[in-house]
Amino acid sequence: MTDPRQAISILAACATEARVEQLQRALAERTRYITVCLEDIFQPQNASAVLRSCDAFGVQDVHIVEQRNRFTLYRDIALGSDKWLTLHRYGRLHEEPVAAAVACLRQKGYRIVATTPRKGSIPIDELDLQKGKVALMFGAEYTGLSGAAMRNADELVTVPMRGFVESLNLSVCAAIVLQQLSQRLRAQNIAWQLDSSEKEELLLAWLKKSVRRSDQILRQQSF
Repeated sequence: MTDPRQAISILAACATEARVEQLQRALAERTRYITVCLEDIFQPQNASAVLRSCDAFGVQDVHIVEQRNRFTLYRDIALGSDKWLTLHRYGRLHEEPVAAAVACLRQKGYRIVATTPRKGSIPIDELDLQKGKVALMFGAEYTGLSGAAMRNADELVTVPMRGFVESLNLSVCAAIVLQQLSQRLRAQNIAWQLDSSEKEELLLAWLKKSVRRSDQILRQQSF
């Protein structure tokens, strides 16, 4: 049976000290208190930019609904951010991908928060983080969230507009929302960090991606 702690020790010894410190710093800032759910994002540049923002603001999990559109990335925009995130996909294997995503999120204790400029939405800075974990749903450019997603939403939030436009580009909106919420989250008395087992699991996964031939190294050590 694999001992994760021993595996971490072996792989950490194969990485540079600076690399291990970098992984530890990022790990300390990771959260699953906030997660993102992307529904039918068909523009690779937007999909890539959102993942990059998730990594930048410490959001570890991204849930991807592919009901009509396949989720693809532009590597030049994502800059490898997907490598450090945990992606959950709901597509052809699910009869109703939106329902499957919502069910999974609710099982994990999330309330579903739809980002939309529709009437009834509250400004993002008014979203109460003390009420519990948040799953932010973002829809595709132009079309927004589907009816199924909106019907499953517990709350609606928006980024207030002060000019003539009614909404922002998807990736810009996601960046603003994540920056605002992640900053507020860390300023409040909320247990937002990963627990010890989550950190251990993630650190091992990151080390495997950071160390060349990591699987071979672990096999040689009887893992």
